[in-house]
Amino acid sequence: MNRKLEVVAENASYTRYVDQTVDLTPERKTHRFDFTMPQDDTVDLKFLLGLITGTGAVGAAHDVTIDNVVFQVKDAPVAQPPSLLQDSTGNQAGQDVQISFADRAAWRAALTFVSVNGIVLDPSAYDVNPGSLDISALAFPAAGSYRIEVQADGYAPAAVTQVILAADGNLVTNGGFTEGIRGWSTWSGEGGAAELTAENGEAHILVHSPGGPAWANQLYQEGIPMTAGSTYELGFKASSTVNRPVTVEFTGTSGGVKTFHLTPEAGVYTHRFTVDSGAPLKLNFLIGSVSADGASTPAEAHGITLGEVRITEAESEPSSF
Repeated sequence: MNRKLEVVAENASYTRYVDQTVDLTPERKTHRFDFTMPQDDTVDLKFLLGLITGTGAVGAAHDVTIDNVVFQVKDAPVAQPPSLLQDSTGNQAGQDVQISFADRAAWRAALTFVSVNGIVLDPSAYDVNPGSLDISALAFPAAGSYRIEVQADGYAPAAVTQVILAADGNLVTNGGFTEGIRGWSTWSGEGGAAELTAENGEAHILVHSPGGPAWANQLYQEGIPMTAGSTYELGFKASSTVNRPVTVEFTGTSGGVKTFHLTPEAGVYTHRFTVDSGAPLKLNFLIGSVSADGASTPAEAHGITLGEVRITEAESEPSSF
């Protein structure tokens, strides 16, 4: 059916560099947009399929097909390499990693080096095969995020971030904050203001202002691997200098949300959730102005301490009759 779709490229602060609306019809068409970036930035490409501003509701169930999406530098002086995909199965510390890609024999033949976190690997540490790059476990000595870059003559660098999970099954990277705040991100807006630091295996969030909505301050980690139909348990240790609620969103999954009530006394909090797809999880702590169960967030500045964040696969809850 005929409908509109909005194409957006924006950064984490929702600054839009591309904002185009296209008219979709039953006939397949190709759409192209050229734009000039005013600055270096990391953006998300989004196809907005809800109610577009200034339009009416479609009013009926329908399918939208999107294919052959390309986002690249126009008239680039070098060829585009294949996209690299991280290993998301059995990617625990001590195991070899297999990076996959759509095979291009010419690119493989032109490969000159592979680096991990800026360190060029000896050729004996990896094998290049049709559609895969197999890297020795020795290049990933501990759990964490590793940037893998592949350079080939005549091509732009190909890169991917590989997450290596702890051997104990914790799916959260740096959940103990022993490596500072690596693996974690923050966002503040809507009047919120907060500052994140880490020390002695704990994260410390100084909330200068809780802002307006619950999401005005956020602490999150993206790309946590999930398996469709599996049940997981979230666990963490936390305290707050004031009594306040904190909401956790299991973004990108069917896990929903869960609110926890923090106090000045450190407590251990747990929650089980089940996902219905293999989409990666964004574990998002909402620490803005949260209200739940008759409790609300004080407007005064306060601190939150967080540590021992874990997500592990758990057995499904037994059925009740």
